[in-house]
Amino acid sequence: MNQGMEAFEEDGLKFYRWRIFSPWREDVDAVLTTRVGNLDLGFAGRKDSAETAAQRRRIAGILGHPDAPWAVARQIHSTRLVTVGTRVESPYEGCDGFHIIRSGVIGAVLLADCLPVLLYDPIRRVGSVSHSGWRGTVGRIAGRAVEEMRAMGSRLRDLYAAVGPGIGACCYDVGDDVADRFRDAFGIGRGVVQVDESGRTTLDLERANRAILVDAGLEAHHIGTAGFCTACRRDEFYSYRKESGCTERHGALLMLRS
Repeated sequence: MNQGMEAFEEDGLKFYRWRIFSPWREDVDAVLTTRVGNLDLGFAGRKDSAETAAQRRRIAGILGHPDAPWAVARQIHSTRLVTVGTRVESPYEGCDGFHIIRSGVIGAVLLADCLPVLLYDPIRRVGSVSHSGWRGTVGRIAGRAVEEMRAMGSRLRDLYAAVGPGIGACCYDVGDDVADRFRDAFGIGRGVVQVDESGRTTLDLERANRAILVDAGLEAHHIGTAGFCTACRRDEFYSYRKESGCTERHGALLMLRS
């Protein structure tokens, strides 16, 4: 099983990698940053500071490409992804993910409880990284990413994916309006909406995004998950909900190597 993640530290910073992508580590970097080492990647919608830019250069250097351009979006909780080729126009307006089709570019989504979804095709050597909160999940941005990669030539049997981490069902209470939208989208038998004995209703976004990828045609054993909740681990990750919206962002990064 290639489930879960593994941590590594470098230059005083802590990162995670998804085990599902381990066989292709020489070809692709799929990395999750943390807040350890006071690392702040900024957040969508705000002008990047000089400190944020310096942090991004530092990370690029750790990945072995100190001058790599970053594709970052002003995220709007949509289902739109942009293809990044020979020209990088960061920040990109009005999208929530990227298809990366050239080496040496860092595609990044910024997170604080929302989930990342990453795809990699080791045959064509292209990838995708997207930002999936509850709106992106109910809109099936992960399924759109699969469809668009197929339209660009990828075969379903060649695609591998990673989902999460983000806020878990343990911490993600929702109201009836959101719960009903997920019941309509996923039904009641897939464990996406959970109600406990006290009547507390929660969402399992990791389970939902995994279901979306299976529905899109990916083989279940090609999908890796994180298996932990960012809101429970505020020593390592930023949490929008637990920090009342006053927080910075960690990031999921995808870079193709030369």
